[in-house]
Amino acid sequence: IRPSPAKFASLCIVSGSTRVIMAPGLSARAARLVALPKPSFTSIYYASLDKLYDPVSRPAGIVNLGVAENRLSAPLVKDRLDSANSGVSFDSLAYNPYTGSERLRVAMARVASRHIARCSIDHKRLILTSGAGSSLWILAASLAEPGQGILVPTPYYYAYDRDFGALTDCQVVPFNTNDRGDPLNPEALSTAVHSASSSGIKCRLLVVTNPSNPTGEVVPACKLQATIDWAGRNGIDVIVNELYACSARSSTFQSVLSMYSDPSGVCNLPPHVHFVWGLSKDFAVNGLRVGCLYSGSDLLTEAASKFAYFVQIGGTVQAQLSECLEDDDWVDDFLAESRRRVGQAVAATEAALQSIGAPTRPSDGALFVWADLGEWATAAGGELRLFEHLAALPGGGVLICPGSSFQAPTEGWFRICATAAPGDHLSVGLKRLIAGLASVGSKRCRRGSA
Repeated sequence: IRPSPAKFASLCIVSGSTRVIMAPGLSARAARLVALPKPSFTSIYYASLDKLYDPVSRPAGIVNLGVAENRLSAPLVKDRLDSANSGVSFDSLAYNPYTGSERLRVAMARVASRHIARCSIDHKRLILTSGAGSSLWILAASLAEPGQGILVPTPYYYAYDRDFGALTDCQVVPFNTNDRGDPLNPEALSTAVHSASSSGIKCRLLVVTNPSNPTGEVVPACKLQATIDWAGRNGIDVIVNELYACSARSSTFQSVLSMYSDPSGVCNLPPHVHFVWGLSKDFAVNGLRVGCLYSGSDLLTEAASKFAYFVQIGGTVQAQLSECLEDDDWVDDFLAESRRRVGQAVAATEAALQSIGAPTRPSDGALFVWADLGEWATAAGGELRLFEHLAALPGGGVLICPGSSFQAPTEGWFRICATAAPGDHLSVGLKRLIAGLASVGSKRCRRGSA
């Protein structure tokens, strides 16, 4: 029995240590959304948008190494968009199909076929959305009932709580086998399902992010295949989020699309497998909001095409991007150069951290370095204290993301986005990071100076 809207005025929504009393008339769904804890770094980031580092106008500004953007490759995209047609036409100014224009669906399917799937995907099954987050919401809304669980191995992208739960009333079910464990094995997966069941939650979906956000690690194809097989046996659908697929720099990365290529070279996903991708990261256009989903289920594809009404992409944006993505030579050159820039930035970040003995996880994909700064966090009085210390360094701070924002099983891990700052800002940010850690000190630092 659902309480009347008036009663929500007296409901107390608790999330962690946050307690929120909602205003009269607000729905329980809205109350839960408001009560979702904000990652600690976002408040500082948004407060510093007009105070970011600039070598000339703002040398003491904060260097952003926190937000998942590819600013290193953005100038290449801007130049191409500047040279493209404006996208303004009577067709683009009119209503477009909910699933996206035919032209952009063909163009994105071609890019995905050539650079991700390595086989042919049917553009008619591709549903375009206003960002990958919208694709994730559609999948949750189409496949899970309110109150059902969505399994997510930790650490995971913090916005999954919002993407999967805000409008569906589904519950994210985080699980892990310690920081160095392997959550994607049948025993760990079955344990997570049974644990959720004992709490009254039926798990309906499993999310695999490959390459990972926040760690940048790649899930081997054999492990992904075993996970999908396990899910099929247990009546669980699998969402494979490959938002960073074209940024993967290791031959170990294999898209779920290529795993199901038939002898004729056509992708045929199983009905319980659903692929998500977008242009935000691989093509450095976070602000244009372009994502897509591709499913092996005919019923899901039909349902998603209806839900897409709510998350359409602007017509002029679709026209401009179509022109760019239809240019095979430009796409090939851009992705190769972008991977080179990302790889160099990640390697420089890893080298800086290794110079002070800070352990990092292997980053074969995505834009990040996942670093263990536990010793420095302990010396600073905790992970959040270290985060705040680095953001407020004298002479200019540096913003990185604390692992608690990603439900990291162990305190002290941080995500450092090597591509978040443009041009040569990374070197400035890394110098500040190393100096800031040195000013906190650690057992390791004290041993080195003895």
